[in-house]
Amino acid sequence: MPTAGGQRDAFSAVRWGYRRSPTHYRSRFCSWSAQAPSHSAFRRSRALDQVLGEDLATILSVDRRGQQSKIQPRSRHPLAQLINSFSPVVHLFVAEARPYIDPAVVAELHAIIEVLKRAAKETVWNEIRPTCPTPHDFRHTIIEFLTIEMLERTYRRVLPVLSTTSQTREPDIKLDLPLPIHLEVKVPQSLVRIPQDVSELGAEYLADLVNRVAKSAVGSDGQIRSDRPGMLVLGGFNLRPEETQRLESSARAYMSRRGQRYPFLASIGVTFLNIGRSPGLNGAARAMPAFNLVRNPNAAVPFP
Repeated sequence: MPTAGGQRDAFSAVRWGYRRSPTHYRSRFCSWSAQAPSHSAFRRSRALDQVLGEDLATILSVDRRGQQSKIQPRSRHPLAQLINSFSPVVHLFVAEARPYIDPAVVAELHAIIEVLKRAAKETVWNEIRPTCPTPHDFRHTIIEFLTIEMLERTYRRVLPVLSTTSQTREPDIKLDLPLPIHLEVKVPQSLVRIPQDVSELGAEYLADLVNRVAKSAVGSDGQIRSDRPGMLVLGGFNLRPEETQRLESSARAYMSRRGQRYPFLASIGVTFLNIGRSPGLNGAARAMPAFNLVRNPNAAVPFP
């Protein structure tokens, strides 16, 4: 499926479908069968090499040293963890065996590769790529370019994008439109979840989170301000449907209270990537990127 600007669909390698409501856009991919894991691993390894280059070796070596250390790191790099979850069974593979590889691991790895391949099309990738060995910056990059992909698919062609990350208190990305629009992405640690998490993010906590993130990013001292109008994005991983709804409700409440004061804040986006198994299909899983947009009714900026 081509994008709005006629560009080849960056996600054409996977099955991608929409469930659309006025402001909510969900997508899902991919079903995978573990019949040729060694070939699958080779293709994914080559794709990662192409987009990350020497930074991939850095990610894996740092993770290896961390796992061998007497003091374990607080959190592992998500990409290294996925690769190491995938690799052991591949190395044990023999032609006669039917190894089990968790399809959720493969779905997540495939989704991340597709987002990175999408990011690598941008001229700013050479500036952003060196930040990927840091776990937080890596997750930030995934949410950033997933948001850009969703904006393109849903609204219009937003390319090219210009990075401003090297400048102090500047937004992460500038969308090169007739009226330049800035994109500031935040990925709070509390929104970085795993499917096994049993705790739930309550409405009061998420309302406070939105207020704190917006306070740091919007206003005269923030990245989004009168001379840099744009969009604030809150990103996360593996949020439950009810948690997403609470987050969106909190964003709407914030816009009701502060939207008139901050007309240069066009909208608040909620972007997340969920991973789940397909209960009706043995040996299959899906990655479910989702994007929701809460507009400012008082916005002075016509975007998106």
